[in-house]
Amino acid sequence: PLWRTAGLGRRIAARGVDAMKSSWGGPFDAVLMVNVLEYVPAAGRRVLLRKARETLVSGGLLVVCAPIADAGRGGPPEAVDYDLMLLA
Repeated sequence: PLWRTAGLGRRIAARGVDAMKSSWGGPFDAVLMVNVLEYVPAAGRRVLLRKARETLVSGGLLVVCAPIADAGRGGPPEAVDYDLMLLA
């Protein structure tokens, strides 16, 4: 992975587990959730966000990133494109 070739192998922990059921370990300085929450029902989102908060060090950073369409589902263009890609 790119993060290893960039010399970050000792600073990044990547895990392939069931995030809903497994322990996340930690504590971590940051938790990144990129295009994750839109695939999880509302109750599951609460579980994941709680687990993220619990695994962060005091003052840690939680980053949630996803293209979110406005209430009318008409924009912004990147979010509409993303929703169409998921539909396809």
